[in-house]
Amino acid sequence: MSQKNVLIYGVVSYLFFLGTMGYLILFIAELWVPWTVGSSISNDPWGDAGFNLFLVALFGVQHTLMARPSFKAWWNNHVPEHLERSHYVMMSSLVMLVLLILWRPMGTVLWHFENEIIVNTLWALFAFGWFLTVFSTFLTDHFDLFGLRQVYLHYVEKSYTDVVFSEHILYKLVRHPMMLGMLIGFWVTPYMTLGHLVLAFGFGVYILVGIYFEERTLLKRFGEDYQAYQDRTPKLFPRLKSD
Repeated sequence: MSQKNVLIYGVVSYLFFLGTMGYLILFIAELWVPWTVGSSISNDPWGDAGFNLFLVALFGVQHTLMARPSFKAWWNNHVPEHLERSHYVMMSSLVMLVLLILWRPMGTVLWHFENEIIVNTLWALFAFGWFLTVFSTFLTDHFDLFGLRQVYLHYVEKSYTDVVFSEHILYKLVRHPMMLGMLIGFWVTPYMTLGHLVLAFGFGVYILVGIYFEERTLLKRFGEDYQAYQDRTPKLFPRLKSD
């Protein structure tokens, strides 16, 4: 693949990711899109819940497996290193699209707040969660995380260098601010349907499992430095006061 086509592919992968994530947020919020997490009533709640959790597990396995160093070592024997991250982003977006298309809506309402103050507060927290998720990606290297930096460096014929982790801003408060934002985005809502609950539960489990494997990888890579970071910094929720 030519350098120009590599760059185009990286940009297309990134834009595809933005589209699927944008739809996912609206899908969860049940706003402005015709097919949502709870857009119809389920006639088989247990069967639909099981199938929907299978879809979440499919995404979780793909997303976690392809991020593991052992898989990357094998994958790089078949895929150029500068395209590895873009392929990962593309595959993750495709699996997420499958989840969105095949999802079986479960519209039974579990709670529905009507008080304007409560509703506005919960929507604000929902929006904050997704803002926190996106903002956290820029505290490391947003463009490296989604493969754009790699394809650009290949295009301009410069060598790739690893991004140096910097413990600053949110990463001083918690080790995984991006995951915290996602948990808030999945769980906080003034309008909770059974389908939304199943999705939030499934992704909540996936996030916790993903953190476990990521931290194992980081410990192997950084050793005592990351162990010390773990000791002084909470995993997900900031400490309310110093010890």
